[in-house]
Amino acid sequence: MSMRELHSAQPGDYVVHVDKGIGRFTGLTTITVNGGLQETAKVLYAGDDLLYVNLNYINRLQKYSSHEGTLPRSRSLAAANGNACASAPSGA
Repeated sequence: MSMRELHSAQPGDYVVHVDKGIGRFTGLTTITVNGGLQETAKVLYAGDDLLYVNLNYINRLQKYSSHEGTLPRSRSLAAANGNACASAPSGA
């Protein structure tokens, strides 16, 4: 996803993370990691799992596209990872 695409994304839009799968973009947010601030894209997955994607790695996201009227299925991050921690910031 380019920065232009990111800024045109609307909360609720489906996105695909290259490693984590399909989720819903909920907006941009700033989080604190190791005492520093990071701008992130917040993605919601099934089970209310959250993924914070650092904007330095925004190319790991792309906007979801499919046939008109087809809704994707979102999995939990635990299902996507095997059983990894769900609310960790993404550096990948």
